[in-house]
Amino acid sequence: MSQYNCQIISDTLPHLLAKSIGEKKELLTSIVQNQSVHKLTYFNEQMFKDGSILQEILKGSNNFDVAYKKNRKDITFCTILFNMGDEILKEVRNNSKNPRKFEDFYLKSLKRLAQEYEQLVLYCDQETADFLEREKLTSVKTKVMRLEDLKGFCDRQQCEEYLHEMKKLSCGKGMLFGEGRNPENLFAWMIITHNKLEVVKYAYEQDFFNSDYFYWIDCGCYNHIYDYMWEGWTGLISAKPNHAKFVFMTNDWKDLSQIDMEKLSYLQIATIDNVPFECGGTSWILPKNKVNDFYEAFWKTLDFFKQQRLFPTEQSVFSGMLKRGGYDLFEFTPICPMYRGLYSAIAKENNNTPYA
Repeated sequence: MSQYNCQIISDTLPHLLAKSIGEKKELLTSIVQNQSVHKLTYFNEQMFKDGSILQEILKGSNNFDVAYKKNRKDITFCTILFNMGDEILKEVRNNSKNPRKFEDFYLKSLKRLAQEYEQLVLYCDQETADFLEREKLTSVKTKVMRLEDLKGFCDRQQCEEYLHEMKKLSCGKGMLFGEGRNPENLFAWMIITHNKLEVVKYAYEQDFFNSDYFYWIDCGCYNHIYDYMWEGWTGLISAKPNHAKFVFMTNDWKDLSQIDMEKLSYLQIATIDNVPFECGGTSWILPKNKVNDFYEAFWKTLDFFKQQRLFPTEQSVFSGMLKRGGYDLFEFTPICPMYRGLYSAIAKENNNTPYA
């Protein structure tokens, strides 16, 4: 049994997991009893009893319930989707176990997202807008543009130079340059992550749904490789934060007060090189009276990074905002290890307080 490490199992796609299990009943029983193995936690109890669990795994299907019960009318949901091309996706957001393609991965997820979250605002390209029209998902409020028209794209040449310098200075270490990522291919993806703030600002200014809160959710969220992020999800959103609500993620649990920001270099933050924490960019909430302040602080911090000849992802910008003393902008829900249960952590009402 020891050869089936829980971490290996938890990172394995369902149909591949089924091949590993085969007909070994004792192994399946062991996995079922191990509550930490998140790939199986969303199958119902009866499926364990009658053995149909194995059949469902073999299908590679997404059986867990991630439906939103639509209990809030005071929230605008925000997301973004542009087709960078499958070759760029293959390098930037891919690995050999979990292939991602624009149509099969992102458009299918967007369809589910638009069906679940009716008050949705989307920045997208024409291809994505045409897809929504074909699917008759006309309630989505879209702002259609080219990828090249996103804020910051005009600085491509300079920012790619920064990325090359960062890769050289960091010796390619850190998550940003993981799996041999090419700086030229990273740029478009990173610009998209920065423009999350543009989508929220646009939704706030247009005020399509008279909302008190603006809730970011990544467009690719409805895919089985992210099931561990949905752990604990109830379908209800109860959070009503007073500040920007984020998850504070660590793998070796540390409270923010335990982290010496002075020892963290901006290069380390920008390359995500052995950092002790991350502010999750996958999902977060902004109350409407904090949108402008958070928006301004984000872009000022990104400009500060650029002055250091650094070009970070949006999550690194959030971390940089903390290093620069912007604690009063945030309130956090801690999760450990990183990303597990992220969506439920954001949705739940917590007794969070800002780090002042």
